[in-house]
Amino acid sequence: MLDSVHDRPMLRWRWLAQVSILRRRHQFTLLALFALAASLCVQPSFAQAPTGADGVEWSSLSAAEQMRLERFQNRWSQLPPERQAVLARGAKRWLQMSPEEREALQRRLDRWHSLPPEERLRMRDRLEKFRALPEQDRQRIHSGYQRYSHLSPEQRELLRQRWKQMTPEERKAARQELRGAGHSPPLESSGQHP
Repeated sequence: MLDSVHDRPMLRWRWLAQVSILRRRHQFTLLALFALAASLCVQPSFAQAPTGADGVEWSSLSAAEQMRLERFQNRWSQLPPERQAVLARGAKRWLQMSPEEREALQRRLDRWHSLPPEERLRMRDRLEKFRALPEQDRQRIHSGYQRYSHLSPEQRELLRQRWKQMTPEERKAARQELRGAGHSPPLESSGQHP
């Protein structure tokens, strides 16, 4: 319960620092979702389209996959083989999604495309840093984000306000306490957002 965390000072600092990390990691999660959407979820369980020395053959795609990728048809042979493979797997994945999953993915893609190029680049850089973290840290960040995402909007706003009210020294101390507790430190510390 949120109130019990704030009744104990040490837990409160840990919680606020964790929220700081989670908020920043939220961008990583969002970017990961966008990257996932861009590659349309490359998973080993999905069969890959046949690839040759020149990549995926257009003729090897099903009619439904070709329809999904029709905007690439004229330049398919000029695409790098890796890009062809990603697009082919993505089309296959798209066709296996439910209408609700497709709608959610389309919203994420639209949101991604609405970002300024500088923001996309910054998010890609942060995703690379996230991917470079040890698996344990990535799992910890993911589970922390899940906890944060289940907070009510009021609870999130309360945590954001408390973070904003902290001095830079208090924020630094909270981050150091988190590091000492075995939590991964933030990848960048702007000090403005929890």
